[in-house]
Amino acid sequence: MKRPPVVAALLLRICLPRDAYDAVAGDLDESWHEGALSRRRYWRLALASMLACAAARKRGTAGTPRIAADPRKGERGMRSLAQDVVYGARLLRRNPGFTAAAVATLALGIGANSAIFSVVNVVSLQPLAYHDSQNVALLRAFNVDTGAEGFALRLPDFVELRRQSTVLDDVAAYAYWSASLTGGDMPERAQAYHVTANTFELLGVMPLLGRGFLPEEGVPGGPNAAVLSHGLWVRRFGADPSVVGRDITLDGRAFTIVGVMPRRFEFPVFNFKGDLWAPMQIDPDAVLAGRSTSPSAVVIARVRAEAGYAAAQAEVDAIMRRLAAEYPDTNRSRGARVIELGRLDDEVLAPALLIVAATVAVILVLACANVANLLLARGTARQRELAVRAALGAGRWRLARQMIVESLLIGAAGGAAGLVLAFFALDALRAALPEIVWTTMPNVDALRLDRATLSFTAGLSLLASLLFGLAPAWSAVRGQLQGGLRESGAAGGSRGNRRLRASLVVLQVALSTALLATAGLLVKSYQRQLLIDPGFDARQVLTMTISLPDNRYASQESRLRFFEEAARRVSEVPGVSSAGFVNVLPFSTYNRGTRFTIDDVPPPEPGREPGAAYRVVTTGYFDALRIPLRRGRLFDSRDRLGGDRVVIVNDALVRRHFGGHDPIGSRVHLGRSDTPESPTIVGVVGDVRHDEITETAYPEIYLPAQQAPQSMMMLAARTAGDPGTFAQAVRTAIQAVDPEQPVYHVKPLQQSVDESLVLQVSAAGMTGLFSIVALVLAAVGTYGVLSYAVGQQQREFGVRLALGARPRDLLALVVSRGLRLVLSGAALGVACALGVTRLMAGILYGVRPADPSTYLAVSAAIALVGVVACGIPAWRASRTEPMAALRVE
Repeated sequence: MKRPPVVAALLLRICLPRDAYDAVAGDLDESWHEGALSRRRYWRLALASMLACAAARKRGTAGTPRIAADPRKGERGMRSLAQDVVYGARLLRRNPGFTAAAVATLALGIGANSAIFSVVNVVSLQPLAYHDSQNVALLRAFNVDTGAEGFALRLPDFVELRRQSTVLDDVAAYAYWSASLTGGDMPERAQAYHVTANTFELLGVMPLLGRGFLPEEGVPGGPNAAVLSHGLWVRRFGADPSVVGRDITLDGRAFTIVGVMPRRFEFPVFNFKGDLWAPMQIDPDAVLAGRSTSPSAVVIARVRAEAGYAAAQAEVDAIMRRLAAEYPDTNRSRGARVIELGRLDDEVLAPALLIVAATVAVILVLACANVANLLLARGTARQRELAVRAALGAGRWRLARQMIVESLLIGAAGGAAGLVLAFFALDALRAALPEIVWTTMPNVDALRLDRATLSFTAGLSLLASLLFGLAPAWSAVRGQLQGGLRESGAAGGSRGNRRLRASLVVLQVALSTALLATAGLLVKSYQRQLLIDPGFDARQVLTMTISLPDNRYASQESRLRFFEEAARRVSEVPGVSSAGFVNVLPFSTYNRGTRFTIDDVPPPEPGREPGAAYRVVTTGYFDALRIPLRRGRLFDSRDRLGGDRVVIVNDALVRRHFGGHDPIGSRVHLGRSDTPESPTIVGVVGDVRHDEITETAYPEIYLPAQQAPQSMMMLAARTAGDPGTFAQAVRTAIQAVDPEQPVYHVKPLQQSVDESLVLQVSAAGMTGLFSIVALVLAAVGTYGVLSYAVGQQQREFGVRLALGARPRDLLALVVSRGLRLVLSGAALGVACALGVTRLMAGILYGVRPADPSTYLAVSAAIALVGVVACGIPAWRASRTEPMAALRVE
């Protein structure tokens, strides 16, 4: 190979400082060997560099002199970069074991992060499918005195807010309506909603077919119109585009279909997604006239963009205070919070998502640390190759670039494999999602690899490549490369390389320890929640819901006959021991409440009466759920419509309002002061947790269905085996009472209880799974470092054995080295976990963030895994043959 001008190279070496010489000489030599420079141009650029350096010294400025631009340099740079890519791909192909290990490790970290990002994107980042969705708000009720959160506002408050507000552009309301859709092959229960006529306009979503509601359809006596969801349109009507204008029968009344909503439209509901919508026909003046008896509705509003949420909240607070002063009997203590609609899920899901997202981020860091260790070890073995390339004229930047290109290739392959893993992970997650998530969570259909997830994965792959590639690249070229030509390298590489690899192992063990501690606390918290007695026995109980249409069950007597006959027939099904109806089952995602006062106790101020959950039950309900009777009696045949009104209360109400007195025989006044209901307490039953397993028992008042027949009731039937196997027989028994009456929400009660713990189960399960993965990665990293060190120290071990050392001495030496790293990492991890888990105190139940047993178990697991990871390389070291090791040199 033709050598560059020796004199010019020597002058550069003498005149330039070391860092400037490396940069300039590397560029000149690279261009010379590629044939891009003549001898004259080489001299010219060398002299220009020396003059530039001298001028910089005179000015007292630092920096490397720049070489005059070559017109062909960009083209040569692209050509040399392509050579680096080809050469890097060839090297990776020649080392399939190393490549597979690095790509698989990286794919695990990137795939987990991509899958979790898709979940976070759907839940928190992706806006709801409304126009300017950030300005669509929920007006949520709360008690000003106690801070207790409600959900719906009373209709008079909705009317007043719509009339008086200037910051809210528009205000709409809706209420759930379980409608019987008849006609066609079989009756169907539709999840319907009555909505004010301006609801779709407020959301800024136009129907796919037809139109929304007209103002004249939202007044009493207006036309009966209906808008179908895309799902119901496809399922019930076969996606027939001529469906607009057709009549359907809902609860025995004819409704004209005026529109069909788009496929991706998500109605802002928090119990069940809508199948269809009909106009809420209200007279505002009549609503305001009947304040004390008015029903409630969910209220949404559009906040003026120029005003913002703070101004909207201030105005709503002022209006609610004004109403409380003007109508103290109905509005005392009532308030409303203005909450961005898209942020509601964050209140519940954010803690669990944050824990899981942090966990998978740690997994990626561990994966990068493992790949970095592999590259560091490989870089040490390639010192001779790098030294030869440097001797042939390759500059240090060219060598570093080669290492970075190889890292980018590994990162790209790991990112592609990670996308495949994320695809299957999301597919499995979608299949495992409980029914409650599908029916309540907005945007859940978008849980897939979309454009945002692909962009995130690409960026993550690049970031990961830099994380695990820069350190090995810097380590490979920062030292004296000429040393690689004189020797095969020190055992295990330079001291700096050994320290860096050891530090990475300590980091891996520390992060794994912290993750295991977090997972242990979450799992223990979940186990404690499973031990909580909910106040009823959910095992082997089948549930379903029935809503009687008003057109066929207009009277109280007809409703009572249906539910009594249905309960009797279900109880006669073989294998069913007891059955009863209730208006609201535990863990059914919604509740009913009432205010009450005790007749013998001085009443509080109007509007400040205590509240209780309101339950209407048939006689078999308590037996079906095995709710214990504490004192008095249960409902029986004496409690009939028109007879003396009676109620049963729970322990929580007795403790809170009766103290140590016997409540049997006391009378309670239900509702407000202007209502006549004042039934007698005839029994006390145990407390039932209704919404959350960890909640404090809330006062409950039970009324007999014989005295307060409802149109919608939920069945609880105790079976002799798996409740699912009795579903068809129970359904047949109910249809024997009324063949046109559909049933819906058919599922075991235990499933509803389990779904209430879905966040805890998901957080504990995913964190536990990823913590085990992290522990395996840490063990692999520890094993890899020690195994490589043992391989590099074969000669040393041979000398030790030749001088009289025993194999067990080598075993102890290697194990002690490895355990020092493991125990250092474990101690650091415990310290980190103690700090981090304090932030989890709000989501833990029955366990302290610094739970000693959890940390002892985690430390023992880390130590055990560390012994195994260190033991295999130590055993290899103890089996070294002295003569074979000495002959290596």
